Amino acid sequence: MEILKYYNQRRFLEFVPKVKDDLAAWRIVTVALTGHTGHNVMYIAKKITEMFSGREGIVFICNNQEILVLVNTGPESDPEQLGRKIGEKMPQYSCAAEAAGITPEGLFQIQIRLQDLGAEPATEQHAGSPLFNTRLNRKESVILIADDDMFMRSLLKKALDDRATIIEMGDANDVVTAYLDKLPDVVFLDIHMPHGSGMDVLGEILNYDETAYIIILSSDSIKDNVMNAKHTGAQGFLAKPFTQGKILDYFRKCPTVAARESKQAHVQK
Repeated sequence: MEILKYYNQRRFLEFVPKVKDDLAAWRIVTVALTGHTGHNVMYIAKKITEMFSGREGIVFICNNQEILVLVNTGPESDPEQLGRKIGEKMPQYSCAAEAAGITPEGLFQIQIRLQDLGAEPATEQHAGSPLFNTRLNRKESVILIADDDMFMRSLLKKALDDRATIIEMGDANDVVTAYLDKLPDVVFLDIHMPHGSGMDVLGEILNYDETAYIIILSSDSIKDNVMNAKHTGAQGFLAKPFTQGKILDYFRKCPTVAARESKQAHVQK
């Protein structure tokens, strides 16, 4: 299932005619985040796509607290049971889900809702990514280090441990899930890891969050690797072995880190 964000409502509306062809088989699901947990809207959206893996459908993030889902569950699916099942599959207390059958009038209301959304003034929430804003409003910095080399992880942790909460991972498995769960300000990502390529992980994270701040780590500094990483969307490239100064330089350049440290310095004056 494709995940779309609030500024791409046109793509969602392009999907509507497909639903009209078989209304009885489709369900609309509204998911409202409660705000009682630290789970962000993209994390919940990804969990929804995992739940409906193999099903035809689309997930639309209306804002950082509301998700709209169109999914082909078949005409036998009971909407009330579907809504309850979704709620049970999500992290406890993170959201509430309500499912319903789809009518022509209901589809029209969806179109009106999304057209209104597109016409709303550019508030901070709509002008920038909800995920970026979540990081920006956090009191403490969070760093994710994904590298199979324990020594390199130790070097990075030593340089940054007193400046941020550190999350360590030794292989490519679950790096994307950890990213969406913790929303780190900075990701230091090894290009060569067990169970997957760092470049593939980079692309997948950016697919969910185009504002992610990711620094690629590698024991080789081949020009093609550097250019490929930057072309894919990495914010920088650190060739091993790296110095503490270079690590801190990239950390301070992170937009959310810089904004947070500037705000803290202003408060202390």
